[in-house]
Amino acid sequence: MAKKRIALLLFIVILTVCGCSAGNSSSSEKTTLTLWYWNRGLDDKLIASIETQFPTLQINAQKIGGDFKSKLKTTLAAGSGGPDIVAFNDWVTEMFPNSDRFYNLYDLGAKEIEPDYLDWKWQLGVSPEGKMIALPIDTGPTALFYRADLFEKA
Repeated sequence: MAKKRIALLLFIVILTVCGCSAGNSSSSEKTTLTLWYWNRGLDDKLIASIETQFPTLQINAQKIGGDFKSKLKTTLAAGSGGPDIVAFNDWVTEMFPNSDRFYNLYDLGAKEIEPDYLDWKWQLGVSPEGKMIALPIDTGPTALFYRADLFEKA
């Protein structure tokens, strides 16, 4: 299900980008989209499979090391040099002051898939003004595993 959601998100972005440049290119040309994400933030095999699903698309996937969030904020403040697609974490709400720099995913059909998501997770990507700037890709589960026998012994 997660692969389907990521593919749908990328498809939405593809439609937007291709729609904006439809008059400037032929159908045989590839559209290149830059994706920023952090190590293990997205599955590399999934990213590679996008080009198979969408042959006219090329993903320039860039793993951003260091302080990912600061780099994104700096890029937004500069007003240029940013990616076409960016992976967020639970700090997505910090991007709301810059929501004018993101597509409103509701305008691109995201409302149709909203029932497939947990409401609390969906709402994390919706700004106070009602603009959806981020689509959930997981629920961010956290777990602790331990051996009960060693725990009791300690």
